[in-house]
Amino acid sequence: MYWDVTDAIPTDDLTLSVTFTDGLCGHMKFSPSHLQGVFARLKNPVFFNQVSVKKGVVTWPGGLNLDPDTLYDEIKQRWSRSVDTNLNKGPLTPLLNTAASTNFSFNGFTKTFFEIHTDLFPASEFTNYRRALSEHIANEILFKRYPNRNRRMDIHVINTVINRNAETLSLIAVADDHSVFCALRASEMQETFIAEFKKQLTARHLIEMTVDKLLVKLRGYVKLLNEATSEKDQKEIQEAILILFDPYGEDKKTFCERSLFDNAILEKSEYVLPRDIRDILIVTLTRRLINSAYLEAREIQAFEDEKGIFYCLRSFPENSFFISKSNEVNNLLDSVSILVKEGNTLPQAILEILPENFSSRLISFPHQIAATTKTYLSLLNQLIKTDALKKEILLKMLTQQTPKGWTLSMLIARDQDAEIMAYLSQLFQLIETHDLEKKDLLKILTQQTQDGWTLSILIAREQNADTTISYLFWLRQLIERHILEKEDLSTILTQEIKDRLTFGMMLARYQDATTTIHYLSWLPQLIEAQILKKEDLLKMLTQQTENGWTLGMIIAKHQDDATTTIYLSWLLQFIETHLIEKEDLLKILTQQNQNGWALGIIIAQHQDAATTTRYLSLLAKLIEEPNTLKKKDLLGMLTQQYQDGWTLGMMIARNQNATATIAYLSCLNELIKTRRLDKEDLFKILNQQTIERKTLYYMIWTYQNITSQQQFNDLISKTEEMAEETEKEKRKIQEEQGLSLQEANLWLEHKQIFREQLFKLEDSTPLSCDDIRTITNLSADKAIQFDQKTKLLQGMLKIDVMSAVSFKSKDDFQFRNEVIYFLENGAERYHYLISEKATLYAHAAQSARARSGSTFFKSETTRFFEGIAQEDRRNERQASQEYTG
Repeated sequence: MYWDVTDAIPTDDLTLSVTFTDGLCGHMKFSPSHLQGVFARLKNPVFFNQVSVKKGVVTWPGGLNLDPDTLYDEIKQRWSRSVDTNLNKGPLTPLLNTAASTNFSFNGFTKTFFEIHTDLFPASEFTNYRRALSEHIANEILFKRYPNRNRRMDIHVINTVINRNAETLSLIAVADDHSVFCALRASEMQETFIAEFKKQLTARHLIEMTVDKLLVKLRGYVKLLNEATSEKDQKEIQEAILILFDPYGEDKKTFCERSLFDNAILEKSEYVLPRDIRDILIVTLTRRLINSAYLEAREIQAFEDEKGIFYCLRSFPENSFFISKSNEVNNLLDSVSILVKEGNTLPQAILEILPENFSSRLISFPHQIAATTKTYLSLLNQLIKTDALKKEILLKMLTQQTPKGWTLSMLIARDQDAEIMAYLSQLFQLIETHDLEKKDLLKILTQQTQDGWTLSILIAREQNADTTISYLFWLRQLIERHILEKEDLSTILTQEIKDRLTFGMMLARYQDATTTIHYLSWLPQLIEAQILKKEDLLKMLTQQTENGWTLGMIIAKHQDDATTTIYLSWLLQFIETHLIEKEDLLKILTQQNQNGWALGIIIAQHQDAATTTRYLSLLAKLIEEPNTLKKKDLLGMLTQQYQDGWTLGMMIARNQNATATIAYLSCLNELIKTRRLDKEDLFKILNQQTIERKTLYYMIWTYQNITSQQQFNDLISKTEEMAEETEKEKRKIQEEQGLSLQEANLWLEHKQIFREQLFKLEDSTPLSCDDIRTITNLSADKAIQFDQKTKLLQGMLKIDVMSAVSFKSKDDFQFRNEVIYFLENGAERYHYLISEKATLYAHAAQSARARSGSTFFKSETTRFFEGIAQEDRRNERQASQEYTG
């Protein structure tokens, strides 16, 4: 190294002439009054003259050494080498006439004579730093700006530049005979030199440079401590370590809080510097330099190091604080919190780095998340109250995310019981005071972690019932005050986490019945207030998790009977108020999870009889509505086999009481009665088997009472009767209407739906061909053909419907007029022949309305329609005879 000693010659009493590798040479005189302890031997001229140089180090017998780099610095301040020496080796070091303090080494450790001009030691060190920095900057400018220069003149140009700025840089000018010839170039370099010097001469660079030197010495001491064989030697080395810092100033705080050694390892009798030793040195060195006036507090309000962060207030040192990323004890959050409470004004640089420090703290100390979050929230409250935050910093503090995406609000919702509503209220106030924008609040509410967690979903998962209900109220309040848009609320309620769970699903899974019921009543209120649209509601009802679970399924699985019953009543209410259509209800009832389980089977397994009966009533609503539940959909719901082969009917018969089982059998009975199911369909339902070969018949006769068993027998009997009646009717319409077997089956299968559709039409309006096509799902050509072949059956069915309707409010004369109007005008699209009209009038004569009120004799209405039929037949015969003649 350049500071290695090449020669050391004793001259006068206690004076050495020293030469270094780079050519620097000078004299060092030692004061006898300061040669104490192990250094007292140097007072003896004989011993002093035994000096020698070994491996670049000045040494005496017994292991007494001089520290070469410190010796170099001291000589450098007092002596200069010739300007003509080694011009190409680098910039010239000028002399600085200051007294020196000298470092000695015993067995390699340094002992500083701080008693001798202690205050001048850092001054000379930092002067050297400024001088070296000046030379480096001037050299850099020369190399970059003047590549074709005369390099032998570099040293003279550098001296000239530095001499021009010596007073500004607090450096001593160096006499240089060539400065006149270098003045022009120095003038050209002046502006760039000053700008670059100001840029690089910072407290940060100064401290980093000094810390690097201290670290080298400390590592040497640690090695000596571990090699020392006596307590006396260890004590001397430890004293030397402490003395090492004294020239820089006083610091009564740092080493009281932190040890220079890793105490955990020290217990094993080994000295090791802690991992954050660099941070500790930065803290103590900065305190010392400010305390000794080498640095002003304002120079270093915001100092950042690669591994640590340091901040200091001007009122040093009482209200100063220091923070290292690796230092848990002196953390930024606690320090800032204390300062704010004391009323101190914080530098903007501190505020800007708070969010990042908060995030780092959570990563470094996950076991302290709750405490850290509470501290941060408290600090945030204090800063807001004192108006210390700019909008952009406040927003960053509120929205800063950890590497995994967690924000302050999410952590509060997860770790702080009941604190989240106070936090949300604070956000509300910030909106009102315009410290936050609406878009900022929306960002906070919709931010997601890597796994998709949002604030809302975390509240539903982690908070209690009161907090969750309050949150629902708070969301609505935001909409009503136009802080959030309606679309924003829909987004919040339908956002999904990684497993595709939504807010409502999480609430139904982890909250109690009261909260779930409140949520179920809250949604219709939002619809009524036009805050949510029907489409939003339907999306929430039909969204499925990754495993296929819906909101309804989760309620049926995890909530009690009352809550599930309310959910089903809720669906029924939505149907009645047309918030959802029956097609939507069908989708809700038929959606399946990954195990193939639908809502009905989950209810039958986990809920009581009343809830199961309510579900069956929903099913009945679908059955009543024509063209909503196709036969294949209905049959699919009733015959679908779930885990281990169980069907809905089996699950009800096995787990529910007689009431629910009878309700299920009544539902089947109604389907048979209305011909929505036929005999073959019923026997398919009855004969399905589990993997243990158990059927619905087995479940009823094993687990149900006599009433249910009798109901089951009645169902079988009625099915047989209905099947027989159906066969008779089928043969009759084939014979009378000329239908094929397939057409007859098609008519009987959809007859009830045709009938229900006619009830919706006006009095004289028949079914249209489009109605026929929609209900039967036939192609256009086949629908037209089927429509023409069944026109008489359609007319009879229309008269039956008119008969049923007339019982409620119409008299006989009105019924007669409506039938006549229908056949003569309303049914014009059928183009009935006279004979076909006669058949329809005859059918009207036998209708329930025509025969009502008459037991033994024909009613007047019957005779009336029979008369028309007879007249039509006579007219038909007469027309036929005339045509033949």
